[in-house]
Amino acid sequence: MRLGVSPSTEKEKIVVAFMHDEKVGLLVDSIEEIANIDEKQIASPPSIFKGLKPEYLLGVGKLSDRLIIILNMDAMMTIEEIKFLGDKSEITLPDEEDDNDAG
Repeated sequence: MRLGVSPSTEKEKIVVAFMHDEKVGLLVDSIEEIANIDEKQIASPPSIFKGLKPEYLLGVGKLSDRLIIILNMDAMMTIEEIKFLGDKSEITLPDEEDDNDAG
């Protein structure tokens, strides 16, 4: 929804990513593949890209004969979401309290 794409009717999946030094789960419609792209294969994003806000693009990677859009995940988060991550990192979970008492 953040990218302005209609949701799929297929079962959704969760991708775990690091954003603002925290692990977050991203709800996605589908996953085609997981690939490593060498930094040398990544070019700056084009100045004009139809369909996505320019700040959402980190670059364009080349993988075999395909172009892969690389998203700037940090730019996709709202200020409220970033604040929530910061607040969550300060919360001590019950299991963590037990571990601290034992040591």
